[in-house]
Amino acid sequence: MRDLLEFGCGTGRFTRWWHEIGIDATGGDISPLMLSQAKDLFSGDLVMADSHYLPFKDQSFDAVAFITTFEYYKNPIQVLQEAARVGRYGIVMGMMNRNSPKFIRRRVQQAFGKNPILHNGTILYTSKPYPSYR
Repeated sequence: MRDLLEFGCGTGRFTRWWHEIGIDATGGDISPLMLSQAKDLFSGDLVMADSHYLPFKDQSFDAVAFITTFEYYKNPIQVLQEAARVGRYGIVMGMMNRNSPKFIRRRVQQAFGKNPILHNGTILYTSKPYPSYR
């Protein structure tokens, strides 16, 4: 695997790790707050977008990764379809238990407007020419 899109990258913790092990990773997230922090920590490509509508051509990456983010999607089937469209060879997933304290805390914070993770997104920053498929 040469290149990977990690979606829901947050501050880029795993995106940086992909780079450390030799994979050309692009980080993507819907949250401008998280991506602004990722930009300070990661010198690679970052994209702000909604995972339900990935702004990439078909088969733009070898794989698409979701690490502890998939349990938050409104329409996980649509996200999987987008990941399958954008990834050539596969999807990497790391999931959190919906009953874990961290998951429940995030959902409660969102319900009270205290966790600005979910926002409509547009492309924030990328040095690669990935034209939108739409």
